[in-house]
Amino acid sequence: MDAPKEIRILCADLSLRCPGFAVLIWDGKAIHVDSLSHLNTRGKDMTHGELLVNINTHLAQLSEESDIFVREKGFSRFAHETQA
Repeated sequence: MDAPKEIRILCADLSLRCPGFAVLIWDGKAIHVDSLSHLNTRGKDMTHGELLVNINTHLAQLSEESDIFVREKGFSRFAHETQA
């Protein structure tokens, strides 16, 4: 079986307020940034459910052509919000 020529890696910081995303490409020798994005949810009067739907929609769009998904692990003070 041949190895793929490129591997697309979707990286995510899944905080509820201003989650960030990066799509990286590994070409077998180096990693290149394909795209960077975030959702600005600060200061908007959205419910918890609306925030999650927006994050899910954005993730679904980014993950269509991604091979690997990597997320930041929640830590310390606000870990319960990231895990939600």
